Amino acid sequence: MLAPDRTARPWRIFDPLLRLAEEGRELGVRARLLGLQLLLLGGGYVGVLRVAEALGRSAFDPTTAIDRWVPALPWTFSIYTSLYLWFVVTAFAAPRGRRGAAALAFLFQTQLILSLASWACFLLWPTEIVVRETMRETLAAEADWSAPFALLYRLDAPWNAWPSLHVSLSLPMLLSCLRFARGKWSAAAGRALGAFAWLAWLALGASILTTKQHFLLDLWSGTLLGALAWWLYLRPRLERVLEPAPQKA
Repeated sequence: MLAPDRTARPWRIFDPLLRLAEEGRELGVRARLLGLQLLLLGGGYVGVLRVAEALGRSAFDPTTAIDRWVPALPWTFSIYTSLYLWFVVTAFAAPRGRRGAAALAFLFQTQLILSLASWACFLLWPTEIVVRETMRETLAAEADWSAPFALLYRLDAPWNAWPSLHVSLSLPMLLSCLRFARGKWSAAAGRALGAFAWLAWLALGASILTTKQHFLLDLWSGTLLGALAWWLYLRPRLERVLEPAPQKA
């Protein structure tokens, strides 16, 4: 007896999402997905950070010479928050119909797995983001960005260092968007779109350092985790669900 192909369909909890797609309710599919991401990923993230903050311990200090060398640039806060735009762009970049809904469900499964792995690190090996003090000193002289950072610091306890969820979550979204766009654009337009997407992602990765929200360790560990999740888990599932339907004789 052959083992079931685990790349063939999303988890059964996403069946209502697939039914919405079959009914042609495309906006409902995207809206529900974004709502689930906000509720489960956002809510779980805040809850885990509150626990780590209550524990109040730091397993180690990963600060390197590069972390000290990278300047605090308050204006890159706008790039740092572009992570949330990636969620919206990816949701609406997916194809219509059941195939697109299944692709988004697989992406969400990947995001849940990445989040659980990162939350475990936040709790088992908490690392306080001590480089925030550099940004606080900079904000004392550049008050224009004080309000956004004050809100960020109220919501985002400094125990979310490694691996960076900004990086690990956005990399599969970037690669998914590029996969969704395959065959929809001319070769030149596709290259331009790909270059722009990669530049936007690299800017996001750099911004976690220039906003003093992360260490260099968080950048490369988040990249590694996101890349592994893509190649080993998400990519084969997207290829399976997005492959062209066989032609009828």
